[in-house]
Amino acid sequence: MLLFLTRHRMCGHTTLWVPGVDHAGIATQTVVERKLWHEQKLSRHDIGRKRFTAEINKWKDECVHIRWVLPCLAYLT
Repeated sequence: MLLFLTRHRMCGHTTLWVPGVDHAGIATQTVVERKLWHEQKLSRHDIGRKRFTAEINKWKDECVHIRWVLPCLAYLT
């Protein structure tokens, strides 16, 4: 991402770098992929983008009600 930002800035475009935004998405994808594999033995490639996005939203809805995020992060181990 930084490469694209730097390129656009060098071309004279106004840019804004918000660090850390991508990391949350990558972490969420990893958690949901592991959860999907442990529960159904499927990968994100097996189910396709549309269903995988639905799985991410389902995970997010489950975790939004939890006061502490640790139970959801247990899928990382």
